Amino acid sequence: MLQMVSSIEDGHVVLRLGGELDGEGAAAVARLIGQSMGDFSLDFSDVKRVEQSGFAVLAQAIRRCPYKLAVRGLWDQDASSYK
Repeated sequence: MLQMVSSIEDGHVVLRLGGELDGEGAAAVARLIGQSMGDFSLDFSDVKRVEQSGFAVLAQAIRRCPYKLAVRGLWDQDASSYK
């Protein structure tokens, strides 16, 4: 199950994600990206597992985002946790 917590850092919205990112969770995050009204960050530091379908949905939403979107924490994941 995906957990999402938003906060403000240096005047920008940061959406911290935790748990497991599956297709359904990624679709929820993609909707938030599509509804964004300005620059923000996605923090994947606490995501334990990413399903391929979730990553694909999220990648498309990130590419379509018209604002500056910072992504952090993806490279820290263990490759064995990806399906």
